[in-house]
Amino acid sequence: AQIADDIAIQGLAGGANADSPANLFYRPATGEWTVPTGIADALPTGLGYIAYVYDNNLAGSTPLPDTLDIDDLTLREPTTTVAVPVDQGGFTLLGNPFAQGLAVDAIRGDSPGLPGSVQDGLVSPIQVWDDGTGAPEGNADIGTTGSFVSYNLGEGQIVAPWQGFMVQSAADAGAQNVTIPLAARTSATPTIAIFSKNGDESLFRRLSLVLEGPPGSGAQDKSAGLYFHAEATETRDGFDGSKLVPLLSEYVSLGFEAPDASDELLVQDARALTPDAVQRYELNVRAQGLTGELTLRWPERVALPDDWRIELLDRSSGTVVDMSVDSSYSFVLAPGEVATATDVLSAGRALRVQQVSETVGRFRIAVVPAGVVYTSDDLFDVPTEARLDAAAPNPFRGQTTLRFSLPSAQRVRLEIFDALGRRVAIAADETFAAGPNRVAWTGDGLPSGLYFVRLEAAGRVHTRSVTLLR
Repeated sequence: AQIADDIAIQGLAGGANADSPANLFYRPATGEWTVPTGIADALPTGLGYIAYVYDNNLAGSTPLPDTLDIDDLTLREPTTTVAVPVDQGGFTLLGNPFAQGLAVDAIRGDSPGLPGSVQDGLVSPIQVWDDGTGAPEGNADIGTTGSFVSYNLGEGQIVAPWQGFMVQSAADAGAQNVTIPLAARTSATPTIAIFSKNGDESLFRRLSLVLEGPPGSGAQDKSAGLYFHAEATETRDGFDGSKLVPLLSEYVSLGFEAPDASDELLVQDARALTPDAVQRYELNVRAQGLTGELTLRWPERVALPDDWRIELLDRSSGTVVDMSVDSSYSFVLAPGEVATATDVLSAGRALRVQQVSETVGRFRIAVVPAGVVYTSDDLFDVPTEARLDAAAPNPFRGQTTLRFSLPSAQRVRLEIFDALGRRVAIAADETFAAGPNRVAWTGDGLPSGLYFVRLEAAGRVHTRSVTLLR
């Protein structure tokens, strides 16, 4: 009710426009976005909420900017440890329950020692929605629509009062509850609104990435980045956080394909602090409802050695960019690669993980640490001839990823045959870029059994088996 004193809350009994679509949601441990039943409801302590506000003076709204306030906030502050049920294996929107800063490194899940997790069953980074954060590098056309921003656990970040933040529970026995101890309350200056350099930089390195939308759109995504940590590995680990879909109808999005070949896009694919081999990343983009020139920037380096070589390959044009020398790269998606805008006020779409199949596999990044020997031919893992790799997962239920690599851009036909040699599906018949590629296959309508994937490229045929389980 106190929130409604300052902004129009609709779709709730007792609020303005109770019959209109709801514009306030919270996300309990069920993983489903929930609309409070009435304007007088009190949200559970420790949970955050999403409120969409309107920049007008209609139906109780106030033109922006506006200031939210709550009377006697310190009297409502908890005096004991706060325990919050969370969505196991998914995201939960938490909120700082204190009237002062919250040290996020002090929060804990309830799965101590769980492999592939941090802080007892959680996944780094946490993600914060930063709404209309301003234009980077003096470009007035960029940075006005907001973006998720990532903050890694273990870097000494301080969440400000009022601030909500997305916490991800690890899959497979991850946290079901998060504890926010009273000792996490701090008078230290909040860092959550900036790319903080707090923490022990001997434990991590970072290169931030920003994707900017077409000039005049104000669109941006600044949540993704390269991250190196003393406890990270090349396989899926506790620092490989999932990528959240922006809270916008029209947006640009940037993320990494997962090392386990799942269809879940990552906000970062963390690697070892000092790798002993070339590190390669598949960097995907999505533009929804926006056409025109996009720009990829890498504005901040933290603790990255100057003698590391970092290169970007545009898989569409073949252009290679030295990211240690240049600071940005502009490109255009083909008309068929731009998605249609959707209604952001649908509760079912308010927060979800971006899927690889929804994105365009536009870039590849190669990082060469000092002393690592390599050749220009294998920098981006481009083979000398077509190669069909093993499907993953295999065996599979629901969906598997068919993976293959090409020496150059060319047309590929991927067919599926059953054990009797009958063709039962065509997974792909189109042109793919040079280097690694992937195609999702569900096996819809087919029974359990052994199947054969047949790749035809440049007049040659390659075959692999895959097992479907029902």
